[in-house]
Amino acid sequence: MSKTLVATGASSGLGFEAVRQLLVEAEDETTYTVIIGCRDIAATEKAYASASIPSRHEIRYLALELSSLASTKQFAEAVIDHLDGRQLDTLLLCAAVSKAASEEDRRQGKWSQAYIVNYAAQQYLLYLLESRLREDRARIVAVTSMLYKKISDPNQLDSIVSSTSDSSAIEVYRSTKFIQLTSVLKWQERLAGSCEVIAVSPGFVPTTGLSRETGFLASLFMQYILPWAPFATTLHEGAQAIRRAMTLSDKPQVVKATNHVLTKAGEWEAVNDVVSDTGVMEKWWLSREDLEALQ
Repeated sequence: MSKTLVATGASSGLGFEAVRQLLVEAEDETTYTVIIGCRDIAATEKAYASASIPSRHEIRYLALELSSLASTKQFAEAVIDHLDGRQLDTLLLCAAVSKAASEEDRRQGKWSQAYIVNYAAQQYLLYLLESRLREDRARIVAVTSMLYKKISDPNQLDSIVSSTSDSSAIEVYRSTKFIQLTSVLKWQERLAGSCEVIAVSPGFVPTTGLSRETGFLASLFMQYILPWAPFATTLHEGAQAIRRAMTLSDKPQVVKATNHVLTKAGEWEAVNDVVSDTGVMEKWWLSREDLEALQ
């Protein structure tokens, strides 16, 4: 059986480990073609070359810079070319950054880089691949965060995720993940009957490298202190949760995905009323035309 996975955020950290587990633990009769979008193709290729991936699988590396919607469009076009008759079985959206707004963000436009990477670019990629996703009845796995529950007043989000924001990296991160989740819920509605759209939370995994933009001391704390916290999840465990979302075959289970998040324990947790509010979802939903106007 041949399967095709397209993945973002799989060059390192959780995404890399989830794809590695998927390929290493796949049944002998299953062969994967994996198309990975990455900023540093050489480094990503080197990482997978040392990961003991069974030779029956094929990995292709395509350039992708999610902070650029133009790059996102080029990646989507390249994905269609590389599919070349193959069925697109799974789209994994795992890319994310945790960083405060910067002077460079202000020069680039209205929104912070975290907003573009964690939400806007992924929204655009879904639009660009939508017809193929529908045609192949693909599964979309969006990696989210339970930190979305920290957002109690969505009216404050505009100022937090803007390029002029003075909010901390963690405030910006959880706000953009909240916005991303509103989008996932809308895509569940939009693609109902065609695609399975699953939101999965891998838990709090401090060793993902997500903190690399937060400064030396914060990064040190995340990498060496927080992993010992009782609420922390290991990289291996977090990746298992993502792999579970990619391979879940129990249809009654998948049906539960709508308005739910698949937790690291493999349970379906209903989203709260704040993120599923119709007005909130409509406010943050960007059309394809909205996104192209941002370029």
